[in-house]
Parts: sequence; structure tokens; C-alpha cells
Amino acid sequence: MISEERVDTPFGKVDTFKCSPSRELTLKGSFERRGDAFVWFTKDERHIPVKFVGKVKIGSISAVLVSAKGKSFQLKRREEKLEEKIKEKFLEGNYGF
Repeated sequence: MISEERVDTPFGKVDTFKCSPSRELTLKGSFERRGDAFVWFTKDERHIPVKFVGKVKIGSISAVLVSAKGKSFQLKRREEKLEEKIKEKFLEGNYGF
């Protein structure tokens, strides 16, 4: 674990653990790791991955959890137009690097 952070997600602000995967964990080819990679897991007992950013051979990858199902799942969407909000935030550069 690198730090504890409160990150903005489509579910609202979430308390997370920011972690960096081992350098030995990498894909081959175009998605071969070429720099830092980070995963944000919820601070609750389930440690749900809500965000990922990483630099790879062809550029960078950013991912944000946009939906989830499960018994007693606590993350709730904060707006009806989730897809539009996510597109807006990506275009503004608010998710990822």
C-alpha cells in the first residue's frame, strides 16, 4: 500500500487504499508495463477495486468501476445519467493520469 486516499468515483467520494502492483505482474506485447501502475481498493473489508491507472507500451490505461452487483453491495450510483457523467469526466481528464 502506498497511501490512503479519498477518490471521486461515479459512486461518489470513496475512501480507498492506493496500491502499486508488483513490477513482475505485466502483460506481454502492446500492454507490457512501461511505468507506474496504481490500483485503488475500497477501505472496507471487501477491498473492491474502483480505479486503475497505468503506463503501458502503447500509452496509458485508465479504468473506473461503473457498475457492480453483489450481496449487500454498498456502493450506490449518485446520478441517473452515469454514462454521460463518466464520459464528461474522462474528457475533462478527471479520471486517470
